[in-house]
Amino acid sequence: MPRSIRTFMLGFAVASSQILVPCARAGLPPTFNATLPPCIRLVGSDGVQASPSGAFQVVVRDLANNPMPFVAVVVDLSGAPDLRMCGDQLDASLTLDCAHAKVSALTDANGIARFTLLGGGFGPALTIGYPAQFYCQGILLGSVPVSSYDLDGQGGVSANDLSVWLAEFASGTPYVRSDFDCSGDVGANDLSFWLAAFASGTQIGSCGSTCP
Repeated sequence: MPRSIRTFMLGFAVASSQILVPCARAGLPPTFNATLPPCIRLVGSDGVQASPSGAFQVVVRDLANNPMPFVAVVVDLSGAPDLRMCGDQLDASLTLDCAHAKVSALTDANGIARFTLLGGGFGPALTIGYPAQFYCQGILLGSVPVSSYDLDGQGGVSANDLSVWLAEFASGTPYVRSDFDCSGDVGANDLSFWLAAFASGTQIGSCGSTCP
């Protein structure tokens, strides 16, 4: 099977699935289970609300697989220095710790915490791997990749972001911020994701201010 087809099929399979992660402290049995998204995509806004294309959720359950309501789930993006979250997430249900690049949400009665994170690129591409970490009650749930459609962090999703993406694609390095399909590679399918985001018209605005 040609490499391009394998890459597309892998990206589709990963992007349309979720990751079930048992969580444990070192030396102790698991305290609960969590279902994580395969990746996070930072998005822009229309000036009023975040683009829905960035929505994801985390489901937290106990060992008996019962939902855990009203517990805080924290997303830590401090491991991605080439990305910045917006100082205003335009969502009162989220609690932002800008200084530490963390944002949290409470699970609902069904154990579900919902997020849509506003942010963009910052400086040159640096990060590969799985820099976004999820925590609940101080316990690491797992790590996933994090990308951003607004790669230059200004002017919303625009033609200059396409130029940035093309340069990162041409580098041959799988910079995670350009890997929109969660495949672990940067290729043609990621370009189709970016084009859809651009055409949606829901990401015309970048951050008014960014977290440091």
